[in-house]
Amino acid sequence: MANFADTINDGRDLQPATEKLRCLGAIQEMLRLAKHHIANGLPQIAACLQSAIENEELCNKAFLTWNVMIGTLGEDELGSLIDPTFAIIAHHWACFDENVQGQTHDMISQLFKSFPGLIRDTAGTIPSLASIPLMAKFEDEVGKIKAQMDVKPHYQAFSQRCQNENPIVVARALVEMEEYLLQHQAFLHEAAVREQPDPLVSQLVRSILDACVQFKEPNSTIPTQAAKCLGIIGCLDPTRVEATLEQKEVLLLSNFARADETKEFVLFFISEIVVKVFLSTTNPRAQGFLAYAMQELLIFAEFDKSVTVRSRGSYNANYHRWMELPESIRSTLTPFLTSKYVVTPAVQQPSCSYPLYRSTMTHGQWLRAFTYDLLRKAAGENARILFPVLSRIVRFQDISIPTFLLPFAVLNVIVGGAEQHVAEIEIELRHILTHPLPEGDATSRDSLILCSQNIFQILDYLSRWLQEKRKEANTKSGTSRTTRSSIDADFERAILQIDKVDGILNNTIPAEIISRRAVECKSYARALYHWEEFIRQQKEEVGAKRQDVVFEPLYQRLQDIYTQIDEPDGIEGISAHLQVLNIDQQILEHRKAGRWTAAQSWYEMLLTERPNDLSIQYDLLTSLKESGQHDVLLNQVDSFEHSASSSMLALPFAVEACWVTNKFDQMQNLLDRHADKIAGDFNVGVGTALVALRDGNDRRFSDILRSLREATAQSLGRSNTMSLQACHDAMLKLHVLTEVELISGIPSRSGMEKSSLMGSLNQRLNVVGAFVSEKQYLLGIRRAVMQLTRQVHNTILSDLD
Repeated sequence: MANFADTINDGRDLQPATEKLRCLGAIQEMLRLAKHHIANGLPQIAACLQSAIENEELCNKAFLTWNVMIGTLGEDELGSLIDPTFAIIAHHWACFDENVQGQTHDMISQLFKSFPGLIRDTAGTIPSLASIPLMAKFEDEVGKIKAQMDVKPHYQAFSQRCQNENPIVVARALVEMEEYLLQHQAFLHEAAVREQPDPLVSQLVRSILDACVQFKEPNSTIPTQAAKCLGIIGCLDPTRVEATLEQKEVLLLSNFARADETKEFVLFFISEIVVKVFLSTTNPRAQGFLAYAMQELLIFAEFDKSVTVRSRGSYNANYHRWMELPESIRSTLTPFLTSKYVVTPAVQQPSCSYPLYRSTMTHGQWLRAFTYDLLRKAAGENARILFPVLSRIVRFQDISIPTFLLPFAVLNVIVGGAEQHVAEIEIELRHILTHPLPEGDATSRDSLILCSQNIFQILDYLSRWLQEKRKEANTKSGTSRTTRSSIDADFERAILQIDKVDGILNNTIPAEIISRRAVECKSYARALYHWEEFIRQQKEEVGAKRQDVVFEPLYQRLQDIYTQIDEPDGIEGISAHLQVLNIDQQILEHRKAGRWTAAQSWYEMLLTERPNDLSIQYDLLTSLKESGQHDVLLNQVDSFEHSASSSMLALPFAVEACWVTNKFDQMQNLLDRHADKIAGDFNVGVGTALVALRDGNDRRFSDILRSLREATAQSLGRSNTMSLQACHDAMLKLHVLTEVELISGIPSRSGMEKSSLMGSLNQRLNVVGAFVSEKQYLLGIRRAVMQLTRQVHNTILSDLD
């Protein structure tokens, strides 16, 4: 099968189409001969055929082979292939020739006749074939079963489909969910604003966010389609509805030295990461490397002996670990207990020079390169066996693999590696956190933020390891004193390791640097923790001198962080430590109390003293926006010096003020003059779309909204989708884009009747909750779109006013 996959996917050399077709024919014969015995190799066979179906030249032959595969399987094996089969048919039907369409119809007919119970049990998640007239009979049968389901079970089924490992199943689920949401979004909105929100809302949003992150590949449509669904659901109030990502963690206190702990790590890594990537991968070559890795990891952890050659009557810890795995995981791993995968020796890669990160690198490129380089520097016997295997699935696989491995690889080098390698890690950590965020390039900015979040992940793991290692060392120390024996070698080694990790955490990266980057990444809890820790350290250094004046700037910085999270009690608590309220503190008091006009006066005074200070310009524009003085804001922007930096800062404010005040001519002039200086800003993009709407250029209007949605979807990563609070800004943007489409009626299928639209808009505003600023922002955009749209919305506009 590996040879067939290599030929079909040009694994080693480019192969002619005729040779690939011959391989597909050979797979057909293999399936007919092997029949149900193919069950163990089903994931690899299905992945090979699915990748061939994506090739137009091979599509028909590949799906005929898929039909043969379905015909050889029993009910137990078919269960996992029903959804992918229907999804492939729905997605590729137009590419099939008449003969393949006919045989596909016969295959589906046979499924309905031979396995009616299986069809009935899986009907809720079966992808729709409504777009195919030839399949109308089968669609009607499934439709009758679905019609008996209420709205809530439908949403639960969509959530389940979004958690499928097969990307084509997820893609079809999101396409169908978009249509269903447009018709039944009221159910979710009502469920979200109840006194006790329905857990279904959190479950559905969580599954969509996970799909968006998991299948973020260059040519994948899943992130954008997921973004459409999230936009229809809306920007839910994260203080009422929370969709926190459940995280399972593993901690290696021995740094791969203890066998039992290392086996736990291997099993966790395989079951939680590798199996999921293996099942979602449609590239057979990539899947082959994953299969090899699983085989070698199972051998390393001795599961091949524990499971296949188990002694009766004796307790086997490994066997019990195996049996604790879910049955679906065990069934996927079982073939690799006895498989014989072999890979060619890895090509020697040149050594990396540090700092590794460059502004031209994407997040994925940096993460894979950094992780791969650390895996080549393994320290310790077990790590030297494991890391070469792990390195084979880092560079060209799903990003979840290097994301998981990076903290363990960093700790391994810090604790047991050469001093030069430890110094290189220190250089890279500092370089990422001190590298300035690009202002004009949204893609590079998002990439650096994601890299910074990986550094935070490393620091979190080192902190947890340090805390638990100290507990372990104290226990050993107490035991040693009790027995009056000298401290053993293990205890001395533990103390040395603790000192190394403690040095990295407390000396390599100052709290100020971590706190500043955490604020830029909107990780305010982290920023508070590190800055408060820094203040405590400074107090210990000052000691009895009690020079409180020294801490004034530190408290001011802490107060700024509290301001970011709108925490009045924290702000007041810090104010009590400040001996004198300077101008900044007085302005903060005004902002905290909502006295934006008073704050504006202070900023205007400061601006006369420092007219080119960008931070003062930004604060002044913010106060004008919050106080609703949009005309004054536009005049103020005109008075700024028109440098590139000022334009970058002021243009989003000015564009928003223009659409709020219906000054579309002025908005177009601003965009014509400055838009090239701030490509990628959301407000500027929305303003450009409104200009296109006014000009009647529907195609450009749709293209801009699609581009904004794609950019927002690409900004969603594992770190900023851990909770709804973390992705609140992205959810608001997607909410806005959906409403712009709904109100404008472009594309036509997004339009609604006026009465339905009004009710939907009211519900959508309610789910935002107590976020007043976001509501004002939404209402401003609504009015602008209603003014510009070619449809008649006079009734709705008067109701809004």
